[in-house]
Amino acid sequence: MIIFIYLKGVSIISLANVSFKQNMNYQKGNGLVWTTLVIAIIALILAWVAYNRTGVNIEEQVQAEINEAFAELNIELDTLERQIREGTADTLQDGADEVRTDE
Repeated sequence: MIIFIYLKGVSIISLANVSFKQNMNYQKGNGLVWTTLVIAIIALILAWVAYNRTGVNIEEQVQAEINEAFAELNIELDTLERQIREGTADTLQDGADEVRTDE
């Protein structure tokens, strides 16, 4: 049902009809969003299966990269620890030398 009100040369459609049309457009858009989401999920699953069929297991590859990063981190930590120890030893030696010269 469309009700027209003519006011100052402009026809105004009843709010009920506009609201109904907006709701229908929302429902159509909402269905399109769900359809797109389902298609995207299916595409991701197919891509995952195709990648695994190439002979490379992505879980093993990720685990190998994590192990490599962990090894690099341990090397870096060892280097920093050595530098800190050397700096502390130098500071202690300088302090001991200073005390000896004061005596």
